[in-house]
Amino acid sequence: MVPKSDVEAFLAHYTSATYDPVKAHEYYLKNRELQGRTSTKGMSDTQREAVSYSKNQIGIAKKADLSKSQAAQKAQMEAIRKRSDASRKQIQAKLQGAINKLKAAAEIKPDAVKLNVIPADASPKVKAYLQRQNEIMSTSANNKAGKATVEARKKSAVEIVAARKKANADIKKLGDGMKSAVAKARADYMASRKQIDSKYDKASETEIQNIRTQLPGKPPKVVKPKRARRTRKKGGTSK
Repeated sequence: MVPKSDVEAFLAHYTSATYDPVKAHEYYLKNRELQGRTSTKGMSDTQREAVSYSKNQIGIAKKADLSKSQAAQKAQMEAIRKRSDASRKQIQAKLQGAINKLKAAAEIKPDAVKLNVIPADASPKVKAYLQRQNEIMSTSANNKAGKATVEARKKSAVEIVAARKKANADIKKLGDGMKSAVAKARADYMASRKQIDSKYDKASETEIQNIRTQLPGKPPKVVKPKRARRTRKKGGTSK
């Protein structure tokens, strides 16, 4: 059922106090050259004025409904875009955070090595020996950390590829969802326009019908009686 609106209240103008025949007459005189295809054949001047005025009022109401529907669709599209942008940024931020964490975890620091304490009074030979041992222990720890870092980086690279793949799949899914939402919003908008068109077409039909039946129509033509024809008698003059 089509919801009631101001235009439906207007449909009763010709039987209520809201109908102003003066305004209808003024509007008709001002805009009669611009009238559409509505047939007013056989209507009285009052009916023609009512048709002209009602078409304008119905048109104003229809335009307002169309503008409202268009604004609602625009707002819906903007909301879809904002949700999509926010979700995309969230996915990208999550991916970047995972990449940073994986890269940081792949950098293995050498284990702490307890180096030999070199006494101040150590002989040059002992001092050199202890220094050499410290260098060997440090190099070993560094080499061990380096090998672990290489392996961790390989593993991290694989995990980063997987994370990027998942993020791309999530973004694609988001894009598909956005397309579906946009398509539905457009379909809803077109359905709304059709409903509005149908609503006001019916309102116009009802208006024309009520104007024809409830406003004074053209008075019937006065048929003049036919005059009797004069006949002429044979051999004489007519009387």
